[in-house]
Amino acid sequence: MASHVFYSTVKRFNTPFTSYIEGGLLLALKNYHLWILYGNGQWFLFDGVKNSVVNSGKIKGDINKYSHIIKSPQILNDKLIAFANCGQTKLQVLDPYSGDLDEDWHLDTPTLECVPQNERNNESKMIDAINDINILVLQKSQKICVCERRETNTADYLVSVVEKGKKDKIQAVLSSQQKNYLFGKVNEEDKVVLYSDYNSGEINFAIWDLSKHQDGFTTYNVGKNISTTIIYAGGWDKDTICLFGNSDSSGIPEMYLANYPEKNVETQYLDYLGEDALLADVIFADSKRKKVLCIEQGEEPILALYDGKQKKLDFKMNYEDPTNTFEVSVDKKYFVEYEGMMAGDTEEEKQGTTEVKIYSLVNKKMFLLYLMKKAVVTIQNEKKSLLGYYGHPYVAQQIADMFST
Repeated sequence: MASHVFYSTVKRFNTPFTSYIEGGLLLALKNYHLWILYGNGQWFLFDGVKNSVVNSGKIKGDINKYSHIIKSPQILNDKLIAFANCGQTKLQVLDPYSGDLDEDWHLDTPTLECVPQNERNNESKMIDAINDINILVLQKSQKICVCERRETNTADYLVSVVEKGKKDKIQAVLSSQQKNYLFGKVNEEDKVVLYSDYNSGEINFAIWDLSKHQDGFTTYNVGKNISTTIIYAGGWDKDTICLFGNSDSSGIPEMYLANYPEKNVETQYLDYLGEDALLADVIFADSKRKKVLCIEQGEEPILALYDGKQKKLDFKMNYEDPTNTFEVSVDKKYFVEYEGMMAGDTEEEKQGTTEVKIYSLVNKKMFLLYLMKKAVVTIQNEKKSLLGYYGHPYVAQQIADMFST
């Protein structure tokens, strides 16, 4: 039986315009604060507890210059958000509470190493380069890592790392050898990973240790007889990363724990949905608590919480719209479901309404105890709390234990 439940609430607020939210342009900060960027360049900071707008503003620069207004926004800390401003072609860090930019961050996006100065008037090259920008933030060290795909004979991947107050950057290049790589974090301090999205025989990835940045990427090939499409990779244990994918052979979504110094792989089969399930997305993988929140496509779309330590399903639920987008909070205490679209209509004179669904993951036993504490029963016209009716909290605990184990 599932040990956790998802508790959800729907929140709505009005905007003085009608517009759309592109997938990936809603960020969930701590304390149920949501930063949302709309298709017209306007952004709102919304308090999901007080159900009120904290602040609003607009992205600076020409929002229509390229195919994106900004690219790959990421939460830097409790109050700051980092992103590539496409109109101004540079990295920016915004404080949504004050509306101010932190000017102590310096990086061109795309970098001059990716698109040289003499080619930056080539709109096609700039659009291609901007589309390939991916940003990650290392929360503990407060470093911003920007991954680009550079047009060379081997289609190199270029990763640049910057810190606050430093104009110099460190960089490393990985030759793709015509493979397609995705960008992830090994930890929150000093390691990032580029991993191949399709593997035949061995799982291929490359790790850059920023504490030894001059050494560049170290490439690893681990496992045997593994043919799989990988959709996510991240840190798990010391010297171990987790990868999630859909196996060609088993037809079942799989989790791979790759110990890269030892070059061995442990495979866990995510077979709780049957053989026809397809792993569509990994919303987050919490290496500390060993929890994985993912989306699987079976007969219906399923939101599933997997316990990687116990190797079992914690909870699953159907959700209504398979096209909706999910975003987990920076502290992994809640996540948000919203309608994310690539494009849509914008009317500056027409009032709009934004609707989001906020989910909190709660322990089922604690949830049942809370309900019994708040529940009221009427006995002979006299109202009593459910705990008062049973006369001893031990009884309520036994009931919660029965329904949560």
